[in-house]
Amino acid sequence: MRSPRWASRTRSRTRHDAGLAQNLRRAAGFPGRLYSTHVRSVPAIRFLEEGSHNVKMKPLISREDGARKTAMHELIIGKGGYSTMHRHEWDHQLVVTEGHGIVILDGKKIPLRPGVVFLVQSNEMHQFLQRGKGPLHFLTVTPL
Repeated sequence: MRSPRWASRTRSRTRHDAGLAQNLRRAAGFPGRLYSTHVRSVPAIRFLEEGSHNVKMKPLISREDGARKTAMHELIIGKGGYSTMHRHEWDHQLVVTEGHGIVILDGKKIPLRPGVVFLVQSNEMHQFLQRGKGPLHFLTVTPL
């Protein structure tokens, strides 16, 4: 089981993020490590999956942030962009947050718009394509 390659693992953390996380830990009485950031403070990096076009990714939560089993990313597919048709051995959940597009899932075209939530099960062939005026943004959870 291989995860996609990314150009960089850089993360932008501000003092505000660290202070917010510390305050949340105290308020919740949370004994473990709590990580918090804002989507806008994480830089988008070029998604290097072979066959994809005009796709960027923001690594929102990863092993470096204390995650043990899953990671969360925001994928951004720009005008005319698409992912490669692919499959993998894990399920992942997705939530469309902005823009329009389609997912081709085992040969069926499913429209994507803000608020759409769906599951791609393991070994399902799928591809994401941007449609409309603005970029397609979605959050996804995948195993580490």
